[in-house]
Amino acid sequence: MTLTVGSGTQFARHLPVVGSYRAQLWREARMISLRRLQADECPDDERRVTQGFLARSCGPALLAYLDTIHRARTASLTRFATEVIAQWLPCEAVLAMRSQGRDGACLLCRSGAQESAEHAICQCPHPAPARARALAVAAGMAILERPRSPNTELDSRQALDLGPGMLIPAWFDPSGTHAIRVCPQVPQAALAALRGHPPLAGFLGILPSDLDEVLVWEYGTDGLWRRRTLSDTQELMAAVQGELVWGGLRVWSARCNALRRWWRTDAAKDVRMGVVERASQRAYARALRQMVRRAAQTGPSTHEHNLRVKPRQFDPGTFISTTLAEEAAAETAFRMSPQPPPPPCY
Repeated sequence: MTLTVGSGTQFARHLPVVGSYRAQLWREARMISLRRLQADECPDDERRVTQGFLARSCGPALLAYLDTIHRARTASLTRFATEVIAQWLPCEAVLAMRSQGRDGACLLCRSGAQESAEHAICQCPHPAPARARALAVAAGMAILERPRSPNTELDSRQALDLGPGMLIPAWFDPSGTHAIRVCPQVPQAALAALRGHPPLAGFLGILPSDLDEVLVWEYGTDGLWRRRTLSDTQELMAAVQGELVWGGLRVWSARCNALRRWWRTDAAKDVRMGVVERASQRAYARALRQMVRRAAQTGPSTHEHNLRVKPRQFDPGTFISTTLAEEAAAETAFRMSPQPPPPPCY
């Protein structure tokens, strides 16, 4: 593999690189990975297109989000970010795609909606994730509305009377109930980027493009607009992003805890039995295919004999489970249990 940098200089893999080329190679490798995740080269693959949605919608802002995740150095946050970027969180829609005996509908709200990553984190009306979602949005708004330090003489000379501006929905609030005040001098392109930012990306902490042109203006209590310094703007953006990054993980944790409690209730009995029954059917079908494959390798007589073996009686009550790990263990135990003795062959 070679990378083309600058005016066409190529570097092969395993070649030591130092100096300014090292940083350029690292940036080029990151962009190659981003373009690969965007899945522009295979639009016919529906699963690949879905997994590249955030990468196509956010572009380089996704790399900045990953840098924030990397600096946190937390295993749970890293795993959550990796799965949610690829739209591969173990929600019901993904489990149905993995053939785990699900139909993809949300089990918490029971509204019939497909539980995708966006539904589980941004839309599910169940009290547990909704409460965590409201707390995360409120924390982000508190950072943006943090009162300014007392005005100095320099601030008064820099203040501009541009009117109250306008209110637009906060980019990180999926419900659209919170709004932020925008200065009239903000470019229309920056406003369009805020309005068109995906709700899932905004709530996770992936910042919209040109957000600095919006947050650089601060509306004071005296009705005047003042420009923040570049360092203050970057610090404000980092604070909001850090709060949202952890807020998304808290919403997902609240959803998982609520679903774990729901599996133990009587309302989940029918769903649980159906999942276990389908898991047992898949385990038996897999074991039967293995028997046929082994029989084909040993000879036709053994092949015909193995096909006459009747299915074993499976008792779902002994394999009732609430997690995927327990279901997998149940399938393994069923598959590895002793086979019934074959009838004598004369």
